[in-house]
Amino acid sequence: MEVLDSIPVELDKDRVIQILRLGGKGEQIENMVQELIYVALNTARPKAMYTVSYVNNKNGDSLEIDGIKFTSRVLRANLDQVERVFPYIATCGQELGEVTVPSGDMLRALCLDTIKGMTLAMAIGCLSDHIRRKYATEIRFESCQLCPREKCIGRRAQYDPYLARKYLGNT
Repeated sequence: MEVLDSIPVELDKDRVIQILRLGGKGEQIENMVQELIYVALNTARPKAMYTVSYVNNKNGDSLEIDGIKFTSRVLRANLDQVERVFPYIATCGQELGEVTVPSGDMLRALCLDTIKGMTLAMAIGCLSDHIRRKYATEIRFESCQLCPREKCIGRRAQYDPYLARKYLGNT
């Protein structure tokens, strides 16, 4: 396992407000977001770890990764031309994960949760860049390509109806 623990955190108040769809809601909202960003920037220690694993025994809708059997038509189709994968775990970090807000302050809690999610996304992005540089990977797939939901804040790739039909059948 390789661990990445020097992941930079960059948070932008306007981007957080945009994700929360709170634009134009006033200075109080902006101050709250900026305060939570300050806490996050001084607390967050995102981390990611991964290993190199190999895909074997591809049969029908199943395959094995490091001896563990997975049964999934989508996974099987996605890894059809792949022999090597990179299982990983990523986190915004225990330090940021332990930050709390006053009970009952749902807007502040939502804002903090969004910041934690953005920090996690940075960890995953840093990990992806690291793997691409180190292993020169070419094949890219995001499960978002199979999901028609348009307004998803976690969307990492555009919906591909052709790919969805190929992997999932009639959708």
